[in-house]
Amino acid sequence: MLTLPYSVTLCPLGIALINIWAPFALELDWQIARWVKLHGPSSTSLNELLTISELPDSLGLSFKSHQKLNQIIDEQLPGRPPFCHEDIVIAGVTVLLYYCDIIECVKAPFGDPQFAPYLHLTPEQHFYNDTCIERVYHDMNTGDWWWVTQMALEAVKPDATIVPVIISLNKTQLTLFGDKSAYLMYVTIGNISKAIQHKLSCRAAVLLAYLPIAKLKHVTNIDSHCRATGNLVHAALGHILQPMAEPGHNGMLMATGSRIVLHAHPILACDVLNYPEQCSTTCGKYGNCFWCTCARECLDLDSILKTLLSADDLTPLEFEAACEAADIRPIYEPFWVGPPYVNIFRSTTADNLHQLGGVVKHLVKWVSQAYGHSAIDARCYLMPKNHNLQHFSGGILKLQRPTGMECANVCHILLGIIVGLWLPSNVNAAPLIHCVHAALDYFYVTQYPLQTSVILQYIKDTLNHFHANKFIFLTLGIHTHFNIPKIHSMQHFISSIQLFGSTDNFNTAYFERLHIDWTKNAYRATNKKADHIEQMTMWVMCREKVLWHLDYVAWHQQDHPHIPPLPHSDIPHCMHIHIAKYLNYRNVLFDELALAYGACDFEQGQQDAPDTLDCANANPPHIGEDGKLVSSRFDTILVRKPNSIEEYGVHAFHVAQLCAVFSLPRTAEGLFPEGVSPPPYLAYIEWFSPFLRSADNTHGMYRISCSFKGEKRAACLAPCFCYASTVHLYSCLGPVVPPTWTSDNILEECSSFYVNPFLDRHTHLTVY
Repeated sequence: MLTLPYSVTLCPLGIALINIWAPFALELDWQIARWVKLHGPSSTSLNELLTISELPDSLGLSFKSHQKLNQIIDEQLPGRPPFCHEDIVIAGVTVLLYYCDIIECVKAPFGDPQFAPYLHLTPEQHFYNDTCIERVYHDMNTGDWWWVTQMALEAVKPDATIVPVIISLNKTQLTLFGDKSAYLMYVTIGNISKAIQHKLSCRAAVLLAYLPIAKLKHVTNIDSHCRATGNLVHAALGHILQPMAEPGHNGMLMATGSRIVLHAHPILACDVLNYPEQCSTTCGKYGNCFWCTCARECLDLDSILKTLLSADDLTPLEFEAACEAADIRPIYEPFWVGPPYVNIFRSTTADNLHQLGGVVKHLVKWVSQAYGHSAIDARCYLMPKNHNLQHFSGGILKLQRPTGMECANVCHILLGIIVGLWLPSNVNAAPLIHCVHAALDYFYVTQYPLQTSVILQYIKDTLNHFHANKFIFLTLGIHTHFNIPKIHSMQHFISSIQLFGSTDNFNTAYFERLHIDWTKNAYRATNKKADHIEQMTMWVMCREKVLWHLDYVAWHQQDHPHIPPLPHSDIPHCMHIHIAKYLNYRNVLFDELALAYGACDFEQGQQDAPDTLDCANANPPHIGEDGKLVSSRFDTILVRKPNSIEEYGVHAFHVAQLCAVFSLPRTAEGLFPEGVSPPPYLAYIEWFSPFLRSADNTHGMYRISCSFKGEKRAACLAPCFCYASTVHLYSCLGPVVPPTWTSDNILEECSSFYVNPFLDRHTHLTVY
């Protein structure tokens, strides 16, 4: 069965469209309807607006009320699969499951024309060079799971095309106060390039279901309550995924956006979950590992399936005893029994956001207990500011429930906080620094968008280094054991990468961002009554139809752009430099530059300037719009050395502090040699010492200091063309710091610094 193109679906009988805005009469009619549904007022406000005399007629609107607009959208605009509902009875309580047809939800992104150029249809093995030894992993089709499954499928179904189905479950609060929550299920396919998946505006992921949430207050026994909620989740998932069983075995005809009809097999590939959902879906007990043999003697999928499928032949007590012997939860009819080629223990992937974020929270807690809360908060206050960093002026220990972004920002500065601090009783701090450095290094490398066999071995060595030094927390009496699921899960990231590609293919952060559009905003549009989930489904369907029609209008206005044939082309990226449109000051004299910006040797600085420079903030003290004094800020940057032999690595760069960015008037052309015209923008920078041959053996950072020429800072004048990047510096501080030092003046007061390798992935790759 083929999916009709949008234009044919919109126009019955396939008649060519004359009015591209249909079912709206005019472009203004459509634009107002689009604004109302995507950004507009409430239904009451719109109705009051449309009651203004002659307003709808003067604007040529096809609707005169909010209800009429909803009727037009619901009845005349096509969209993605509609929601339906099903009753599920659990422990005597009837709950509602709202879901879409998963087959139609898989067909929708697979057949979307905008994804056609970037659709992966076959597994591939990529190698670093022609020796074919070092594997490269990035998109999902470069992992081993697709390759092995394709071989198994083609043994019985030649010329089959796998459609890897990726699902994600997550529960979120709907209100700040109260107990209203929603349990969402998303679905996407691994055929779509991850570069497209990460663009939320492309809508590659589909909201598949609102899973039921039953409080079951009448079930007072804790074990019975856990079994009931677990069976409810599996019953709902089994009902949703059941349509995939038959086409997974035998295949089905499915068309791509470029009108290529394939014999496709939708197969469940990945479950992107946090740890509680992982335990629930794998029928595992909390604290156990479903990946390895640490929690059970043997992880045999066939024996586990045999145990779970024996529920009909055993009494409830016998079934519970059999599940207890297999070290699993007693779940009746797990959802992953029906779909073919599914190994739930391998499909459940490690998670960057929750699992690695949980390790960060443990590290922060242990480090604060080792050094003391006041010392950690004081170091946070003194941390130099940077555009890419969140400045924790009040300390990092006051974060009650840190978000994923806050955990990432803590990783940027955690190593710089503890370097130079003394442990109590003169305990050697080297193992603790080694442990924190190895953990941070592990976090950054596992999140690289491209992995190789060599990098995976480096990840393994880094993890071993972390485990070899974590004994320091036992020595200090901070922790008694490391039997922590999130720390244990760190060893399974390598296996997940080898199976499904780089970790950004299965990160819950991407799906949780969708909560804002499909849950938070949807709930705000309801009347907050008991049937709010049903109202949310109606709001989601209406919004999806408007967005689909918006894409169609844009496609039609571009004169039906040709879809490039497969294989797909690379997605272009354009790097550029942006200078502030409105400058802080105009007509600044050289003397003023020396006083306000510290550019003392400005007129001599042009003698030995390098060719390129990274741009950053350079602001002297000034009065802000609120009338308060704003401290000065002169950022540090990485400047590429002219004629450098090395393209990458620290020895191809030089650290400098940006003091001023400006443009010269035409009258200043005399400062330059004859025939040389001044560049549009120039920068005055002050140098730091060059990088040493190697980094420090303990913490792995390079130490630099202010560079002087006589009694003055070594400086030069450089053009602002293209730059490497900004860079962040940790101040070399001892246990005692002068009380006058702050984050605003520490770059001027301190003379020695460590280069922060954890500012971002690019800096980590360059500096470390």
